[in-house]
Amino acid sequence: MSEARHARRSLVEWKKYLEQTRRHREIVLAETKNHLNWELLSEAAKALSKPEGKRLQAAVDDTSTTRPGGCGSSGSRPLGVPALLPPPEEEKDVSTSIGAARAKQQRAEEL
Repeated sequence: MSEARHARRSLVEWKKYLEQTRRHREIVLAETKNHLNWELLSEAAKALSKPEGKRLQAAVDDTSTTRPGGCGSSGSRPLGVPALLPPPEEEKDVSTSIGAARAKQQRAEEL
């Protein structure tokens, strides 16, 4: 491969990387703004009179438990699946598909 072709390919890959990074920054910024908005609404609920403040706080709590990544003031919702810590796959240092199948079977037996 010629040096010019290699340089063009590297430049294209670098541009793709920069575009991905820009998108990631935008997502982080949007999520941060969203989180701060909910915190601001929660603070506003504290400043409002009793009935309005309670309704606003209930809405904030309800929304924060139903939106992705939110846990609200009521805590996170359990998934109903017991945790095995550490997972059998990590404990056995699985590196093959047969080992993974055995670890999966062991997990099923332990549950």
